[in-house]
Amino acid sequence: MADGEERFTRAGANEPALVLDDEPVTFAPPSLPGHRMLRLKLRNASAVPVALHPREADLLDDAGESLRATAAFGRAHAATTGRVAVGPGETLSVDLVWRARPGAGFPTRVVLGSARVGLDDVPTSARPS
Repeated sequence: MADGEERFTRAGANEPALVLDDEPVTFAPPSLPGHRMLRLKLRNASAVPVALHPREADLLDDAGESLRATAAFGRAHAATTGRVAVGPGETLSVDLVWRARPGAGFPTRVVLGSARVGLDDVPTSARPS
């Protein structure tokens, strides 16, 4: 580097980027009356691995309020409710379950640590009844 030249990293250049890899699926599991489930397939579109923990997951409704969902992660060979690492280009299944409450909105965004995923394609059938 030349004198006076400083190294820098553009803000956000190494931020994890999780993107939808398939259409989200919502349903009311028969084994959990009064609950809704959202199943997502996400891909790590960044160049860095992403570490995720269910405690860092949040499902937000159309008003930006938390639906207080419980998260679990899965892969083709296993599922876990614990921490997972997703390498660049790898996919991961995410299941979010929440109790349908009167007055709650429908899911529009998932927060997983510092990554945010918009759910523009979630059908209105996910609305609480």
